[in-house]
Amino acid sequence: MSSTPPREDSLPPSSSPGDPMRSVIDLVNARAASSGLVRSRSEYEGDDDDESNIDPSLRRPRSTNTELTVATATNFLMRGHAIKRQKTFTPESDRDFEEFLRSNNDAEHKIYIYSGLLECRDLLKLLTQSSEYRMSETLKKTAADYATAFVLAPSILFYKKKSGPPTVLAAMRELNISGLPASCETGRCDVVLTAIAKGMTDIRYHVKDKIANTVKKCENGVSRDIATLTQACIGNSKAKLTAALLIRIAFLRWVMAKYPKLSSEKYWDQVDTSLADYRQQFPGSGEMQIAFRVIYDEDLKKYGAPDTTNNPTTASHEVDSWLRTINVHAGALAPTAAGPVEE
Repeated sequence: MSSTPPREDSLPPSSSPGDPMRSVIDLVNARAASSGLVRSRSEYEGDDDDESNIDPSLRRPRSTNTELTVATATNFLMRGHAIKRQKTFTPESDRDFEEFLRSNNDAEHKIYIYSGLLECRDLLKLLTQSSEYRMSETLKKTAADYATAFVLAPSILFYKKKSGPPTVLAAMRELNISGLPASCETGRCDVVLTAIAKGMTDIRYHVKDKIANTVKKCENGVSRDIATLTQACIGNSKAKLTAALLIRIAFLRWVMAKYPKLSSEKYWDQVDTSLADYRQQFPGSGEMQIAFRVIYDEDLKKYGAPDTTNNPTTASHEVDSWLRTINVHAGALAPTAAGPVEE
């Protein structure tokens, strides 16, 4: 049995006459609507709220906003107390925490937290500004190492000049030693300079003591050759026994033998004076090397050949780069930095 095709005047008008697919869709919708298969959107949405025809025992229980708020606040309070039992608060902090828990407003909680963070920031700033600067133990050790390396540098031009510590600090800055205060923080820089000056004083005392023991008559089998003496001066420091350092220690021993009765401080003053005199008498680097070599040869005649078997030397190009940097600064004619530290 064939169905009668719908009349053209019964078809809904096409929204886009040139779109054949749109015409088909409109036709399908029209037929579905006439057969009762299509319901409007408002009818479906109305069904969700209409429970008049549902068995009362099957209806969904409705929760009011007030009930939800009370439940959430109760859970928040219980959880907060559970966390507090794991902490140790002062009485003041305990009261503040309870006040925080009693508030069930999220915005108020954020205000509490942010205000607390600001208070902590202000307190940290106050502590930082009022606390006295102290060098870390690591920086103290590094400053002492650099001070020792400076005094044991073969090219050093002076041992007691007040620009010594700033010169060491300049070398440390060039090598990017961590923990150093900025140069504009002069008060903190003075603390570092004082530590460097102390390190230089300690190593000068140590070196003079070792040299003095060899200038005296040989007692108790003390070896007096220059290599053994130089290694004793180096001790546990990070300096290296090089040919240049052997010559420099021989010069220090020559000064002590020439002025045996000088006190420790006067001795180093005389060393600096002798070095300055040599630079005037022998302005060329070649002449200076010859002068130092003459003193070194005299040392070998008096105290014996260097025992390089038990005290092997290190080639200058094998010396650590940071030691070479200090040697360059120590041999600079003009101090690389100025400073207020007096030794």
